[in-house]
Amino acid sequence: SSIITQNSLSTSTNKLNHAIERMTTGYKVNHAKDNAAGYSIITDMKTKLGAYQVAEDNVAAGLDLLATVNDTLALMQDKASRLHALSTQARNGTYGASSLDAINSEANAIFSEIQRLYLSTRYNGIDLFSQKEYDIPDHLPKAKDEYNGFISNPIDYSDAQVAAMIKLETISDTATISSGQYSISSLEELVQLAEMTNSGKITGGEFVLGADLDLGSIENWIPIGNNSTNYFNGSFNGNGHVIKNLKINRPTESFQGLFGRARGSIGNVRLINVNVKGSDYVGGVVGESSQALIKNCYVSGDIFGSNGFVGGVTGIVTNIYYSYFIGNVTGETQVGGLCGHAYSVFDSYAKGSVSGKRIIGGVIGQAKNITNSYATGNVTGEFYIGGLVGQVPAEVDTRVIQDSVSYSRVNGQDNATTGSFIGAITNTTDNITFGTLNINNCQSIARDINKIGGIYKNDSSDSIQNDMTTMLAGISDVAIRDISTNLQIGIYGDSSSQISFDMNFELSLNLGAGIDSIGALNSINSFMTLLSEKQTELGAVQNRLESALNSIEVNIQNLTSSRSTLRDADIAKESARFVQEQILQEASATLLATANQTPAIALQLI
Repeated sequence: SSIITQNSLSTSTNKLNHAIERMTTGYKVNHAKDNAAGYSIITDMKTKLGAYQVAEDNVAAGLDLLATVNDTLALMQDKASRLHALSTQARNGTYGASSLDAINSEANAIFSEIQRLYLSTRYNGIDLFSQKEYDIPDHLPKAKDEYNGFISNPIDYSDAQVAAMIKLETISDTATISSGQYSISSLEELVQLAEMTNSGKITGGEFVLGADLDLGSIENWIPIGNNSTNYFNGSFNGNGHVIKNLKINRPTESFQGLFGRARGSIGNVRLINVNVKGSDYVGGVVGESSQALIKNCYVSGDIFGSNGFVGGVTGIVTNIYYSYFIGNVTGETQVGGLCGHAYSVFDSYAKGSVSGKRIIGGVIGQAKNITNSYATGNVTGEFYIGGLVGQVPAEVDTRVIQDSVSYSRVNGQDNATTGSFIGAITNTTDNITFGTLNINNCQSIARDINKIGGIYKNDSSDSIQNDMTTMLAGISDVAIRDISTNLQIGIYGDSSSQISFDMNFELSLNLGAGIDSIGALNSINSFMTLLSEKQTELGAVQNRLESALNSIEVNIQNLTSSRSTLRDADIAKESARFVQEQILQEASATLLATANQTPAIALQLI
């Protein structure tokens, strides 16, 4: 009887615990053993619900992205409408030169703002309008194989070798240095080099940077070699170290940069976050280096020159190798992302914004030879504006441009001397004879060969030679792939769970020779049509996303209801079962006590 009662007690206790588990969890299927098939179905539904909730977040993010796109397109449309009004106003024929200048000034400001919106609008780090991929042949330059931020190995000396050099701080300010190797490992030593150079005490020697330096404490750096008699005549080796926060603010003075004027060699210099303002001959590394060698230099930041020969790395140089610039360069004439003027450029590139008035190039304003180089960004000016180079003097001798690419977006007022690769090929000697310009294995993003540049004869009539086929035969179009944005709006991998759309478009707006020209009016009309078509296209995508969001919410509700039917416990039923099993448990416990007393009664009879 005791064993029978124990079995009954165990059964009622298990059922009681089962009822307690269901009431406390709210689920009638807590384990696979509760309902094997049901448990599998419930698990699958849980997985789908999680995926649907993520898809719901995806659609919401997509709607936010498209709201950003459409709001920005609306801003562009408003500004384009104002440009259209200005163009219509300017073509009335009742405005004098000063009035037209005022209208053009407003139009250029509006155009610059449209350009800024086009290039700077982003969502979560994604360029919304200017995402492009280029099919670039293997022989043309792509992303550089950089080492420590440089295009080639910037370290010539080990730490031990630098430590063995003469410390510049041990040299008297009154001494003259003409040879030897000297280490510079502090800001004070770099200032000492500038002071000694500017007082004529440096006539040679090699100076090697031994540590990273921060110039942030110097509000207005005095360049190393800053006048017409005291150049930097030695060799400076950055040796892979960083110089950051260079600040110069002398918009009326020439020869501005870390070095003002140099006649030796400067290499392995890395300048970060520079802000340099000068007049003529302005650059991040050196303002004027027409007889120096610049090699393996990198600059990031902003460079401004109020006049000419302005570049991200140097204003003017004979030869520059393995160098690049990232940032913004502004000047008047002979302005380039890398340098304003050079004889030859090798294995270099520039990325960012370059603007000026005359002879403006993505890599270089004016150059005779360019090899294995490229530019990407935005180039703006009036005359001789090129994505790679603004002007190539094709005089009596031979010039060469090879294995180079322009990815730049170019905007110039003079169409005849504006091109996405070369602004113009010019003759400035006898006005008659052109030398040979060999262009080999080069590419440009221009769609039309006639927009790649002009041939300019500098004779009394300032004539343009329009037949450029022979000289520009070595340039082909870069094949551009538009990048579609794909949104995962479902839980499966097929096309029904994705929406794809293209936000990218070319900023083809061009004011040409002025807001009053028919070309500008036609360009504005075309641009407004493009914006309207893009808004319509993306508005339809927004409607699809809103529909997808509603569909996902319906699926979540239905799936949640189905899962509840299979999984959730009936609390009223479980409560009744709990009371039932509790009564049976208490009865079994009482009977077990009685059954356990029976052997004792039998023993008393013996």
